[in-house]
Amino acid sequence: MKKLIYYSVFLFTVLFIYSCSKEDESFTETQPEDSLINDESSVVNDIKGESRQFSYNENGDAMLKAANSDDADINAVIRKAMKDAGAQNLRVRRIVYARGIQAYELQRSKKWDAKGPLADLYRATIINEDNDDGSSLNINFTETIGTHYKHLSTPAWEFPGGRVIAEKAEKIPGAGPNDVDWLNVFVKPNKFNYKRILRIVTSKGKAPERTNFRNFTRTGSGYETVYVFLK
Repeated sequence: MKKLIYYSVFLFTVLFIYSCSKEDESFTETQPEDSLINDESSVVNDIKGESRQFSYNENGDAMLKAANSDDADINAVIRKAMKDAGAQNLRVRRIVYARGIQAYELQRSKKWDAKGPLADLYRATIINEDNDDGSSLNINFTETIGTHYKHLSTPAWEFPGGRVIAEKAEKIPGAGPNDVDWLNVFVKPNKFNYKRILRIVTSKGKAPERTNFRNFTRTGSGYETVYVFLK
């Protein structure tokens, strides 16, 4: 009788171990295909209802250009935004690329209330093209240089050397139907002596259209944009 019990337990243990090993085999981690990762790869996103293209170089930097548009030249985009903002008397002092979310909270009125941004900031520089095609924006995604977030009741941009806090913002033309507004932002006195910040070349970030959620009232909508600091 004892031998029968022993063999039964032994057989059960073997079967259990075998079944566990089969479960482990059912999961395999998928690795990215080499063909999808190369120096000439590009990612296309919606911008202003048209298209935006990143083309990556061997250093991992990205070149941003609005394709199929009269505003493909990033210098032209900035000049027009400065004109629309009435900031022609100011000069460009810093350009950063932001990638993050716009936070929203659902109100009792069933409308989404904007609760501010949370985004990483990356260094961006203008590269003039040799073939007279205008200029592109070179973005270094290898490290962040700052953070964009809501400080008390207003947005702020924080860098290692200090922080810039918004005072008020006005809309300027340029955003597409699916993108958050382009903005002319007036800022409070700051260590860098910046006077304005332009939010341009926005991509997505609007509140969701759906409001009939049961179990949550907060959400975040991914967005990307360019911030131009003027003084």
